[in-house]
Amino acid sequence: MGLESQSIGVFLSEVASESVAPAGGSCAAVVGAMGASLCEMACIHTVNDEEHTDGKPDLVDAGEELTSLREQLLHLAEADAAVVAGLSAAFDGNQTHVKRATGIPLVIAESCLHVLKAATVVTAEGKKTVLPDVKSGMFFTEAALRAALFTVRTNIGYLDNPPFVEKNEPTD
Repeated sequence: MGLESQSIGVFLSEVASESVAPAGGSCAAVVGAMGASLCEMACIHTVNDEEHTDGKPDLVDAGEELTSLREQLLHLAEADAAVVAGLSAAFDGNQTHVKRATGIPLVIAESCLHVLKAATVVTAEGKKTVLPDVKSGMFFTEAALRAALFTVRTNIGYLDNPPFVEKNEPTD
C-alpha cells in the first residue's frame, strides 16, 4: 500500500515497529510533504478569495509547484523506505546501496528547499489569515530539510568514493 492511501496511524505504527523502514528519511519526506500541504492550502484559500486580487498568478504557480513537491516527497518517502530496507538487509559495505541511501535523502532535502522557496511567495502574497499555516508549513519543512541533511551527512561517511562524496556532501 502506497503512502497516498495509507492512514497516518498505520504509517506511524510502521515507523514505531521493529522494522528498519520506514525510518528517518521517510519521516523527513512525509513531514516535508505536510509542510508543502499547509502552504498549498494557503495558496488555495487566497486564490479562491474574491477580495484578494493581488498576486494571484504567482500564488497559482506556487500552489501548482507545492502540489508537485508534495507528491514528489511522498514518492521519495517510499523510495527511502525501500532503500533502507535493502541496505539494512544486506549491509555489506555495498557502495551502490550506500550511494542510494545518501542520494535519496539529498533529493528530499532539495525538494524541501524548493518548498521553502515557494512558501516565500505564499508568505508575501497570501492572505494574512493563512499566515500561521504557511509559517507552520515552513517550520515543518525546515525540520525535514535538516533531518534529511543529517541523514546525508551520516550516510556519506560510509562511502569510499571521494569524487562522489565531494560532489554530494552538503554545505551549510
